[in-house]
Amino acid sequence: MYLYGYQRRFADDKSPFRIYNKSRQIGISFLSALEAVRTAATAQADVLYASSSLRQSKEANRKAQQMIYALNESGILGGKIFVKTASKEEICLQNGRKILFLPSNPHTVRGFSGDVYLDEFALHKEQRKIYQALLPTVTRGYRLTIVSTPMGQSDLFYEIFSQAELYPDFSRHETSIYDALKEGLPVDVELLRRNTDEETFRQEFLCEFIDEATSFFPYTLIRSCVGETLMIGNEGENFLGIDVGRHKDLTVMTVMSAVGKRFCFKRSEVLKNCDFKTQRETALQIIKEEHIRNGCIDSTGIGAQLAEEITKECALIQPIHFTAATKEQIVLHTKKLFEEKNIEIPDNRKLIADIHSITKSVTPSGNIRFDATRDEKGHADRFWALALALHAGRAPAKRIHYEPVGESNSFRVQSGTKGRLLF
Repeated sequence: MYLYGYQRRFADDKSPFRIYNKSRQIGISFLSALEAVRTAATAQADVLYASSSLRQSKEANRKAQQMIYALNESGILGGKIFVKTASKEEICLQNGRKILFLPSNPHTVRGFSGDVYLDEFALHKEQRKIYQALLPTVTRGYRLTIVSTPMGQSDLFYEIFSQAELYPDFSRHETSIYDALKEGLPVDVELLRRNTDEETFRQEFLCEFIDEATSFFPYTLIRSCVGETLMIGNEGENFLGIDVGRHKDLTVMTVMSAVGKRFCFKRSEVLKNCDFKTQRETALQIIKEEHIRNGCIDSTGIGAQLAEEITKECALIQPIHFTAATKEQIVLHTKKLFEEKNIEIPDNRKLIADIHSITKSVTPSGNIRFDATRDEKGHADRFWALALALHAGRAPAKRIHYEPVGESNSFRVQSGTKGRLLF
């Protein structure tokens, strides 16, 4: 199997503690899967591969099974790797060794004996507890490998990588997308750059630890509310937030579902360069399909026309004119939900980047201002749609019933209002 220079250097590093600050899409997850399979296949040790989420652990399992097939086809190990049993959580080999694939959790990793890989460690919740739970294991002769793209300066991954005096036993590796390109990786860097905002590109492809001093939502806070069991179906009451764009900004429509005080991300539609007729039809369709109880739509500037049309047809939707005062109220309520862990969002990099982009500043007149940098990718549109849906959830939900009107495709809202939903 061909390895690029940076992969070879990492594979040849026999240090018991290794940490890798890497660009995305340069084949380090592939290399980690190769090492894990080789270690188990040669009976050196069992392997624990801990990922940031259930979805990522399943993907790591898939890569490992592909690697077993590739190694058997190539004959590099001098013999076949025989799999005794395989499940979504582990691969047991005929030689008695096993590879475990688990989403990171300090309770599930405690007590394991073997080599450990912490994949995308900057995205893990409870990093310090996980590290403390695993440390006794690796000090008994096994290896700890930490691999990740950076995610700000407030987590343990940044601390271990940047503070050699505190963690002197770690060998350190770093490869940006340009470093990988120089060593032969076939990648169109400019294509990646054109389709990523500047901060995200610097962080995810240039290996930079972006200073979080100006962000109102630190990555650690956001990541603590990323969930695996997102609400589906009609378990809760659904609330809609619409942030309106037309040419440069996106139009984002987000549905949050609430059970008690807890809000779970349910659905999001992202529209780019769509005319207002299409936006209106999409919004009304979501209201119908999700049985929206309350909603808020941005009625500032370009959003005024769409907000007026939708609120006329559906009395459940409230227009929100963004001012410094309304933004402050909406942002502070959103952060409170994050701090109380009463919100659950998906592991979506674009959504997380939009939330992290919100900054707090004080104007010369002493007023507080919440905003985000506008660039060619938008203006934190996913965040504002999310925040508007949460704002809609603060108002008492109307007890409504969607009743068909005649033979038409219209629905009347029975809630004591005069609003009618026209579909």
